[in-house]
Amino acid sequence: MLNPSQTINTALNQLYLELPQQHLKDVNQLSVTYSSDVACRNAYMNNLCLQTLTEWLNSELDLPPETITAWPNQAALPSIWDVVNGTALQVGQTRIVLIPSEANTLDELCVPFEWVDIPTWAAPYYLAVQVNLEDDTEWLRVWGFATHQQVKAGEQDPVRRVYSLPRQNLTESLNVLWVAQDLGLTTLPEVTALPPLSPDRAEQLITQLGQPTPYSPRLEVPFADWAALLEHDDWRQQLYEQRQQAAVLPVLSTPLSAQPTMPTIVNLQHWLRQTIAEHWQTVELLLAPLELSPARGRVQAEEDTAQNAIAAAIRLLQTSPSEPIRRQAAGMLGEIGAGQPEAVASLVELLQQTEDEETRWQAALSLGKLDPAHPLAGVRKARILDLDGQPDVPMIVLSVAILPKSNDRIGVWLQLQPVDQRVKLPPHLQLSVLSASGETRLATEARQDEQGQGQDQAIELRFSPPAAAHFQVRVTLGSTSITADFAA
Repeated sequence: MLNPSQTINTALNQLYLELPQQHLKDVNQLSVTYSSDVACRNAYMNNLCLQTLTEWLNSELDLPPETITAWPNQAALPSIWDVVNGTALQVGQTRIVLIPSEANTLDELCVPFEWVDIPTWAAPYYLAVQVNLEDDTEWLRVWGFATHQQVKAGEQDPVRRVYSLPRQNLTESLNVLWVAQDLGLTTLPEVTALPPLSPDRAEQLITQLGQPTPYSPRLEVPFADWAALLEHDDWRQQLYEQRQQAAVLPVLSTPLSAQPTMPTIVNLQHWLRQTIAEHWQTVELLLAPLELSPARGRVQAEEDTAQNAIAAAIRLLQTSPSEPIRRQAAGMLGEIGAGQPEAVASLVELLQQTEDEETRWQAALSLGKLDPAHPLAGVRKARILDLDGQPDVPMIVLSVAILPKSNDRIGVWLQLQPVDQRVKLPPHLQLSVLSASGETRLATEARQDEQGQGQDQAIELRFSPPAAAHFQVRVTLGSTSITADFAA
């Protein structure tokens, strides 16, 4: 039986656990392959949860050894993680499904239909797990749980095929779960049996869904067929193996045209090694130099020669107490300091001294123009987006800038601007950053004035993803969207 007296301190409703570095290394070095980078990221996150929570449960619960196991078994997990988020644990006589998420906001628990409506997959309890891999100290938090009955009664999203349960409907303390188990209050979920799936139909589905896609094919066929295919261990394994064999990366077109997704992954670390993905160009070739903020101006040097202007900018970097002025001087050096070692040295010194993030961005990007091979140099590249099907919409440029940080991490700065600098962005143009599993992490939208016309010359987002993390950048206008995939 579960012993609530041996669980974590009851004064803490939510369970926080630091992710041991050894777990991070072990999971990262697994040789198991997946059909896409999105699936690989999903498996990485779920495996971290599995290892960390299994270790914690074994240390906290009064259960015989080896009674806390992955369900259905460890060997079957890759075939599940390749297409569905979530991990089931058998804890004594009780099954618990872990639903990890990297989202920063904890507004709701979203459980895929598969874990609720497949009879052999359904569980009495579902744990909402937040995974943080963006800070120097990685951790996870179990911020609540719900019963099968609660999840089933939640809001159904037929598009994403998830049940959503608002945060206020979850129980925070895991001790309530253990007490319910001890008192025999846990009830097995009652799930309607799935319609039978014939072997011929299963073979057809495996052939169809085994084709290469950058994301899970779980939304491409009726749920009843999909669920019956997954519930059958052999068929699910066949699907997994076929997707591994068929995994290829299509080639991008130029410009980026409106389509549901663009499956080629752009590795931003390669940019720091001066290997730029095909079709990405310097910003200067597509439009006037980008501004870090609308207020940015230029240093007005009194001297007439470029050498005197460089000297004036360096003096401002070294003596001015104003960060905006130092940013302006750093920007000017990037434009006129080519071939000048003193300009490079001044930008490096600024990067090593300033704590202002805006100034660091400007100094790193200017250094990238003067000395691209320098380890502190930033990189900025751009592509034109063709929002096909949207009338009277100007051509838009998506620029992606990266800034080296510690521990093999990078800062990312995204910006949307019209190619024609004389016009504004269309109202309601959205720029979003999504996790590898498709969860929106950041978003911004172009505004409109009182007359309904565009108000913004540019919109932008900045963030620092975990090392080696995969994320998506989505640009949306009305019913048209373009999604690009990146690896940090």
